Amino acid sequence: MPEIVQRHGLTVVNVPPTYWSELTLSLDRRQAAALGSLRLLILGGESVPADTLAAWRAAVPGVRVCNAYGPTETTVTATTHDADGPPGDTVPIGRPLGDRRVYVVDADGEPVPVGVEGELLIGGTEVARGYLGRPALTAERFVPDPYGPPGGRLYRTGDLARWTPGGELEFLGRRDDQVKIRGFRIELGEVETVLRACPSVAAAAVRPDRATGRSLTGYVVPAPDAPAAPDRAELRAWCARYLPHYAVPSEFVVLDALPVGVSGKLDRSALPDPAHTRPADDPAYTAPRDETERIVAEVWADVLGLDRIGIDDGFFDLGGHSLLATMAVSRIAQRLGREIELRTVFEHPTVREFAPRVAAARAGGATGIVPVDRGRPLPLSFAQERLWFLDRTSDQGESYLLWYCWRVRGGLDRAAWQAALDDLVERHEVLRTALLEVDGRPVQQVCDPVAVPLLWERAPHAAGEPERLEAVRRLAAAHATRRFDLARPPLLRAGVWELADDDHVVLLSFHHAVTDGWSKDVLLDELGRHYTARRAGGRAPLAPLPVQYGDFESVAARPCRQRRPGTKRTLLLGAGARGRPWCWKLPTDRPRTPVFTGRAVR
Repeated sequence: MPEIVQRHGLTVVNVPPTYWSELTLSLDRRQAAALGSLRLLILGGESVPADTLAAWRAAVPGVRVCNAYGPTETTVTATTHDADGPPGDTVPIGRPLGDRRVYVVDADGEPVPVGVEGELLIGGTEVARGYLGRPALTAERFVPDPYGPPGGRLYRTGDLARWTPGGELEFLGRRDDQVKIRGFRIELGEVETVLRACPSVAAAAVRPDRATGRSLTGYVVPAPDAPAAPDRAELRAWCARYLPHYAVPSEFVVLDALPVGVSGKLDRSALPDPAHTRPADDPAYTAPRDETERIVAEVWADVLGLDRIGIDDGFFDLGGHSLLATMAVSRIAQRLGREIELRTVFEHPTVREFAPRVAAARAGGATGIVPVDRGRPLPLSFAQERLWFLDRTSDQGESYLLWYCWRVRGGLDRAAWQAALDDLVERHEVLRTALLEVDGRPVQQVCDPVAVPLLWERAPHAAGEPERLEAVRRLAAAHATRRFDLARPPLLRAGVWELADDDHVVLLSFHHAVTDGWSKDVLLDELGRHYTARRAGGRAPLAPLPVQYGDFESVAARPCRQRRPGTKRTLLLGAGARGRPWCWKLPTDRPRTPVFTGRAVR
């Protein structure tokens, strides 16, 4: 760019921040001098890093910098900020231009206070009329303006922002830049900001791991003055100082430059997958020294998706988390016949530290999982016991449900769908397990295969498609959140609403006692395979399950339920158990409801 500016004597330049950031951090004296004719630099389309802006102003001090913001739907630029003051931690997107009106609102469409994150809405005469030939999308994005003149509309940008005390807007990222990693909501832009602040990093990007979606991968471009490219340990340590553990990337990839599209903006889809192999001559790798270390390293590598692990590699540094730690401990205990506590891997997260604790652990009994007698009730798992207790003591039935709703186009075969649901329940005993009370104790009893309740009806008529879909959403939510009777399986129900012969809304609702956020992926995958097979007139060719949930829980819970000599069972009673209700006195922004509802807002 400097050569083009100098050749044509350009005075105004408008470029995306990703391109500008890499240019700024590579400017030398000759290139800075070539920008002598420049009077105004306009940045827009992405967040502007504050540290890069400071570097630009030091290199090219006489140029006015304007941070512009605005989607095409509002005739491009809607707000601007002149970056002529002392640089702060962030670069605002400024105030509205012309007669545009901007609002930052919560999920209910209500304006939020200063400093609170919300969605940015834009109004005014510059707002477009809609999307040509796409009435449903137009109705979703262009909404009535309750604050403006009669007939006015607001455009829902999908961007997150907040007001500063000085009356300017601060851009926080896209709503669709929010990702969910192991149940935690993470703003990719926040992680990228932390990475860019690392002294050895010039530019950075972050995205979820394509293979699992359960971790983040960071991409960095080394700073020109860095003595060497930052390594994985350095980047993880830097991120861990400023981010919660679940937001620290598990993998890092060093690039010469971040990929950009034809518009000059970051192209996340072009970011390469990280290599899960390590060089044979890696000096940081130390091979296992004995059989225990070899098995631990082998299991850790398997659950983490790596080719090999050295004895000084940290389980969590390599992308491990609590769910993978549970899997690893279970597999190691089964292979080595040892009773290993989960906390051991947290306290000793390297193979060198963990393996001696495994070798010194108590020898377990029969560690293999084998089918148990179904002729008698089985003990509940601890998770089932907790959910059974909460169900018995609560008036609400919607607090511990997992339900999923999809819009399916192309037709849905009712008979095949019912048969696929029934096949799933027949295959997985946990879906047809009753949670009962026998002789004063809760137990689980596997029942015979039973048909899944399937509600199938036409979607209600409405004035337009948005209103019709909203009516279906209300019906689906009401059907999904009906209370389950834990003593009457299956603890699964389904619903289908026909929008047209080839357009359906499909609902599945499970009680949390039979599945969770991890195992539901197995169930949904198998349900699809059952449906495909049933449509073809056959049965899915799935291998029989050697053990079921009840078998696993009988083995897993046995050591915990057996009382060791010299131990006592202690019941901890709170004030509520002695007749005096209590609750946490935490500050909240909304009044506490008189009774527990299980409902919350995001």
